[in-house]
Amino acid sequence: PAPSPEKETAKEVVSAITGFRGQIYAAFFDSGVERIQSGAGGFTRAPAFTDAAARRVKCFAVERHNGADAALWYGTADGELRRFDGSRTASFTLPQKQPTAERAIRSIAVTEKGVWIGSSQGLYLREGDSIREFRPDDDVWSLLVTREAAQDNAPREIVWVATKNAGLIKLLPFQKVWTRFDTEQGLPSSQIFPLTPGANGELWIGTNRGVARHRPSQVEPRLQIRRLVAPDRIYLPEDLTTE
Repeated sequence: PAPSPEKETAKEVVSAITGFRGQIYAAFFDSGVERIQSGAGGFTRAPAFTDAAARRVKCFAVERHNGADAALWYGTADGELRRFDGSRTASFTLPQKQPTAERAIRSIAVTEKGVWIGSSQGLYLREGDSIREFRPDDDVWSLLVTREAAQDNAPREIVWVATKNAGLIKLLPFQKVWTRFDTEQGLPSSQIFPLTPGANGELWIGTNRGVARHRPSQVEPRLQIRRLVAPDRIYLPEDLTTE
């Protein structure tokens, strides 16, 4: 009899895929991570990691130094973070807040400043040997790191955070500034999943209600005070002027 489509699909579910040092690494959920190479006879597959954590991989990210692949990072459905440098694998664990809650690491982004980690329990940054929380309780699905020029023309790092429960977050981590986008700013939904960059600084956003495009403004925001609310009264601009 012909094989069951449901069984074949379950057996070969690929949860993440990336290139690393000239080879393709694919995470087969419940099986492990394999290296895939193309040759004259087609594709060949060889096991790379087969331990319990490797069978639960959700995402990959490649760390690069001087233009070369230095390490392969991967996160698991159980909240484990691992780094493979080609010969040795190091394991890291995110801080646990609710042991019974989902702890999946769904996205990793490696930058010069550190490793950004998006999980079902929040957004984290690993700097050196420490891991600190940036946005607690955000259900993060994907991350995208971009750079843009500020007023002084110095490039600054922007971390875009797609969440299932808090819309799209634009984070300037080292300026300690963040902006939240949801349906009030024009998104079709506050449930955000994939992100990818477009031309001229555009951002393409996948939601549960379709695709949206965001065009960041090149004009620095200007703060204009229209009123100031105090416990005893509301002050208008003319009330705030001094002689």
